[in-house]
Amino acid sequence: MQPAFGVVCCIRAVSEPLTARSYREGMRSVVTALAVLFVLAGAARGATAWSEPVDVSPAGGNSLSGTVLVDRSGNATAFWERALDRFGDTRLETANRPAHGAFGAAATLAAGPVRGLAFALGPRGDTVAIWVETVVNGSIRAALRPAGGAWQPLDLPAEVTSSSSSLAPRLDAEGDLTLLWLTSARAAFELRVAERPVGGPWRTPQLLAQSAASSAQLATNARGDAVAVWEADGVVSAARRKAGRGFGRAQRLYAPDERTLPTRWSRLDPAGNFELVWTRRVTVAGSERLVLRGLVWRTKARKPGKIGTLSEPFGILPGSPMTVELAPNGAAVLAATHDRHGLELAYRAPGRVRFGSIRTVIPFDTSVWDVVAAVHGSGHAVVAWTRTAQPSRELAVEAAVRFPHSEFGEPHLLEAVGPGCPGILQRCGRPRAASAAVGRNEAIALWLGRPEPAPLSGEGAGAVGAAVFGFE
Repeated sequence: MQPAFGVVCCIRAVSEPLTARSYREGMRSVVTALAVLFVLAGAARGATAWSEPVDVSPAGGNSLSGTVLVDRSGNATAFWERALDRFGDTRLETANRPAHGAFGAAATLAAGPVRGLAFALGPRGDTVAIWVETVVNGSIRAALRPAGGAWQPLDLPAEVTSSSSSLAPRLDAEGDLTLLWLTSARAAFELRVAERPVGGPWRTPQLLAQSAASSAQLATNARGDAVAVWEADGVVSAARRKAGRGFGRAQRLYAPDERTLPTRWSRLDPAGNFELVWTRRVTVAGSERLVLRGLVWRTKARKPGKIGTLSEPFGILPGSPMTVELAPNGAAVLAATHDRHGLELAYRAPGRVRFGSIRTVIPFDTSVWDVVAAVHGSGHAVVAWTRTAQPSRELAVEAAVRFPHSEFGEPHLLEAVGPGCPGILQRCGRPRAASAAVGRNEAIALWLGRPEPAPLSGEGAGAVGAAVFGFE
């Protein structure tokens, strides 16, 4: 019988009796051969290419924002704002894409300027969009698209008024909707949460805090467990809810100091274990850097666990655009720049506490901003960004993907989208990466600024573009 391919070339025939040394040498050869085969197989698998860019938004006007979400079956929904002229004629639009298919025709959710956009896509495909109409009277509107159905108006709880903000909708696997929001009450914000069972009315909202700051967030899982997080009186607190029940008493998580940044990321795994992650400034060799800090509040624990450091130092202050994306099972991606120069990436596998080594994908002599990322529990991940080429200052949108058990691949040019701005901090119509999403088999990158026959001057940039990477 012939040895397996890839091993026959590396095992030498010997006539002398087998010794411990020759056995070790033979096993090293076998391991080397298998490693080579694994790399070659990964390279073949990684040869899958990005699709050609396509326009997602209708022709004409400038795109102002963009978001793409993917459900557990790989179906995607994109949202964007589009300015039709320079005088406030805008649209909030959306389009759907079935897994392995193409984006369909756009539907208009709102006509006129909007703000305070919030979207949710449930595991089975239910979708919610919420926005604030800025021209009328600041009214808050919402729309719901049941899985496989059409968009329809969605009434919000009566306690949601024009003074409400930071609305955060979440959907579970049954289509039940949970909504968290802040309402201005004199000098503070009241934090409330309400639940709407699929096909039913809203249940009575629950008051969680009477003096919350404007940085509340909501994490849910597929079975309907939920955790709300907020800051009040200098302390970050949380309250949790088991599916079908109300929220319990608030628990103190931590007290931010002057070196703690306000942005937080969270996840709730299928068993109800909650993780909260934030950033903290540290001094390394005389430079201000960042590290990730975090804690876990396990489903059966009365109180949250201890705070720990989750990453190596990264980024550089002042001004280090970054993002952290957490999958429900704990897989995570960190993407950060050095004061809008270069790009660093790190990955954390499910079940791990700390992120792996930080890898520099873009050198620090290159301007990078608008970094967006997404990660799937399988280990697939995608990161997209806008880059300025030197010395031409031409702009390009690029992306890198990650397969399970491997590093992020080399940057891929999605589209070269024209000259840069005189100052990258100005809103002068420059194109930019907008959003990314990833499922088990596909990754989607969304960006603003595809070429238009007659783009508008001023705010915004061209059409909404998209490209898809197939992992299989």
